[in-house]
Amino acid sequence: MAHNGWVKLHRKLLDNPLAGNPQWAWLWIVLLLKASHQDKVIMWNGKPRLLKAGALITGRNKLAKESRLSPSTVERALAYLEAGQQIGQVKNSKFRLISIVKWKKYQEQRTAKKHIQEDKEVKELNLRNFRIREIRGSPGERERRIKAEGGMFLGELMAEMGLPAREITA
Repeated sequence: MAHNGWVKLHRKLLDNPLAGNPQWAWLWIVLLLKASHQDKVIMWNGKPRLLKAGALITGRNKLAKESRLSPSTVERALAYLEAGQQIGQVKNSKFRLISIVKWKKYQEQRTAKKHIQEDKEVKELNLRNFRIREIRGSPGERERRIKAEGGMFLGELMAEMGLPAREITA
């Protein structure tokens, strides 16, 4: 299985009691990573079924192996997540279907174009910050050198970000 793509982790995870148990928190992250990111038709028990976004089919032992946790730890963590209404489970003797309850709320899909634009903006901001840190000299000299390289002076960058401008010191 190709491991490309990403998931979002919301900071509210830190407020969840789950965060106090690193093994269970890790299992939660594994579930997020393994869940289907979009609806798709699969074969399950010899019949075509719709696997919704945020769902996965696995077994306790397989999940234990993939998360590097014991099967009993996996079972306890899944029971906790189900009791807390973070997941739903349907089990049979061989597999279990796990559905992440608020998948769409926290993993809302945006267009690839939007992600590319956001990534580009972050990279540009990081590059600007790097240039500002690396350029030495008097404030006026730094401003001329930054602008000559096609960058922004810190005051302009901060104004663009809606922050009060301040002068760089040597």
